[in-house]
Amino acid sequence: MKKFVEKLKYLEEKYKEKYMKNEEEISNLRNKKYFTLSELKKIMEWKNPFYRTKKNSENNREEKVKKITSECFEKLKNREDDASTIKSVLNSLKKLEGVGISVASAILMVYNPEKFTPIDWRVWNALFLLCELDRPYPKNLKKDDYIEYLKACRKLARKLNIDLRTLDRALWTASKKYCDC
Repeated sequence: MKKFVEKLKYLEEKYKEKYMKNEEEISNLRNKKYFTLSELKKIMEWKNPFYRTKKNSENNREEKVKKITSECFEKLKNREDDASTIKSVLNSLKKLEGVGISVASAILMVYNPEKFTPIDWRVWNALFLLCELDRPYPKNLKKDDYIEYLKACRKLARKLNIDLRTLDRALWTASKKYCDC
């Protein structure tokens, strides 16, 4: 297991070399009471740099973004492990234009990276290959899929004694580099 963790940390370093600049732009947003429209756009661009979310986010208004994110973050206080609370927060975040489960999970990760990780098809399929998930990435992502994914990530991170960001970066890099699954 020690060798595996060493390899994960190596892969995380490779991720950081190539992609960390983009992630640094959103890392200063952690543990805020709410996000602004410009902060939401940064998160959306980080999660899906080639997707239409940038265009879709233009329909959001500053006050709506602040209101929804502040309500979600307040709801999560001391309830980050409660599946029904997380699902409720995902529903609320999806009320923002251009936000689906994937971007909502990235918003949660930026808010609290110790408790949340962004869902990603590459990491999901790496977890599937490691037998941490029972099926490949679903075609139509649902809230329950994120809960299943989050539980698997938290469990594996605890087992390996690493944080969720290290696990996510390393599995993403391994999947991109070694198996385009």
